[in-house]
Amino acid sequence: MQTKEHVKTAQKARALLLEAYVEFADGDDHLKACEKLWQSAAHAITAVAQQRGWEHDDDPESANRTYRQISTLPKGFMPTFITTI
Repeated sequence: MQTKEHVKTAQKARALLLEAYVEFADGDDHLKACEKLWQSAAHAITAVAQQRGWEHDDDPESANRTYRQISTLPKGFMPTFITTI
Protein backbone atom coordinates (compact mmCIF):
# COMPACT_ATOMS: atom_id res chain seq x y z
CA MET A 1 0.00 0.00 0.00
CA GLN A 2 1.56 3.25 -1.10
CA THR A 3 1.07 6.33 1.04
CA LYS A 4 2.38 9.84 0.81
CA GLU A 5 3.80 9.37 4.28
CA HIS A 6 6.29 6.75 3.08
CA VAL A 7 7.52 9.10 0.34
CA LYS A 8 8.19 11.87 2.88
CA THR A 9 10.00 9.41 5.13
CA ALA A 10 12.12 8.15 2.21
CA GLN A 11 12.96 11.72 1.23
CA LYS A 12 14.08 12.39 4.81
CA ALA A 13 16.25 9.25 4.68
CA ARG A 14 17.91 10.45 1.48
CA ALA A 15 18.45 13.94 2.91
CA LEU A 16 20.08 12.52 6.04
CA LEU A 17 22.26 10.26 3.91
CA LEU A 18 23.47 13.28 1.94
CA GLU A 19 24.11 15.22 5.16
CA ALA A 20 26.12 12.27 6.51
CA TYR A 21 28.16 12.17 3.29
CA VAL A 22 28.94 15.89 3.62
CA GLU A 23 29.91 15.46 7.29
CA PHE A 24 32.27 12.60 6.42
CA ALA A 25 33.73 14.53 3.48
CA ASP A 26 34.39 17.57 5.67
CA GLY A 27 36.08 15.29 8.18
CA ASP A 28 35.33 17.55 11.11
CA ASP A 29 32.78 15.58 13.11
CA HIS A 30 32.64 11.86 12.39
CA LEU A 31 30.34 11.24 15.37
CA LYS A 32 27.75 13.62 13.92
CA ALA A 33 28.13 11.96 10.51
CA CYS A 34 27.57 8.51 12.03
CA GLU A 35 24.46 9.72 13.84
CA LYS A 36 23.02 11.04 10.58
CA LEU A 37 23.88 7.81 8.80
CA TRP A 38 22.11 5.82 11.51
CA GLN A 39 19.05 8.11 11.31
CA SER A 40 19.01 7.70 7.54
CA ALA A 41 18.94 3.91 7.87
CA ALA A 42 16.13 4.09 10.44
CA HIS A 43 14.08 6.34 8.15
CA ALA A 44 14.66 4.01 5.19
CA ILE A 45 13.43 1.00 7.18
CA THR A 46 10.41 2.98 8.38
CA ALA A 47 9.60 4.01 4.80
CA VAL A 48 9.56 0.36 3.69
CA ALA A 49 7.28 -0.51 6.60
CA GLN A 50 4.94 2.38 5.73
CA GLN A 51 4.90 1.42 2.07
CA ARG A 52 4.05 -2.20 2.84
CA GLY A 53 1.49 -1.38 5.52
CA TRP A 54 3.53 -3.12 8.22
CA GLU A 55 3.15 -2.16 11.86
CA HIS A 56 5.97 0.15 12.90
CA ASP A 57 6.86 2.57 15.67
CA ASP A 58 9.86 3.65 17.73
CA ASP A 59 9.79 0.50 19.87
CA PRO A 60 12.98 -1.56 19.37
CA GLU A 61 11.01 -4.82 19.08
CA SER A 62 8.84 -3.28 16.37
CA ALA A 63 11.99 -2.24 14.51
CA ASN A 64 13.35 -5.80 14.81
CA ARG A 65 10.07 -7.19 13.49
CA THR A 66 10.18 -4.80 10.53
CA TYR A 67 13.81 -5.71 9.81
CA ARG A 68 12.90 -9.41 9.83
CA GLN A 69 10.08 -8.72 7.37
CA ILE A 70 12.42 -6.76 5.10
CA SER A 71 14.99 -9.57 5.24
CA THR A 72 12.40 -11.95 3.72
CA LEU A 73 12.07 -9.84 0.57
CA PRO A 74 13.68 -11.22 -2.60
CA LYS A 75 17.41 -10.63 -3.01
CA GLY A 76 18.02 -7.45 -4.99
CA PHE A 77 14.59 -6.07 -4.07
CA MET A 78 14.38 -2.33 -4.69
CA PRO A 79 11.46 -0.58 -2.96
CA THR A 80 9.55 1.48 -5.51
CA PHE A 81 9.88 4.66 -3.47
CA ILE A 82 13.62 4.63 -4.07
CA THR A 83 13.16 4.69 -7.83
CA THR A 84 10.33 7.23 -7.78
CA ILE A 85 11.91 10.01 -5.74
